[in-house]
Amino acid sequence: MFAILLLFAVGAGVLWKLSDNSTFETTFYRVTSEKIGENIRAVVLADLHNNVFGQDNERLRQGMFAKRTPEKWN
Repeated sequence: MFAILLLFAVGAGVLWKLSDNSTFETTFYRVTSEKIGENIRAVVLADLHNNVFGQDNERLRQGMFAKRTPEKWN
């Protein structure tokens, strides 16, 4: 019984680690100021830890440059 529980725990840990390293999160904020005369986009990349998101990081680039409508912004 202990061996089965241990195997389950190790398998769950491996799956969590694999999914944690292969995903990223994008959050969009809308900031307005009279001091900024035009629309700009700033991107902050943090804690990537040498992960690769598709060939030439294509999934990461698509996430950064995706068009968002105001109702989807935070």
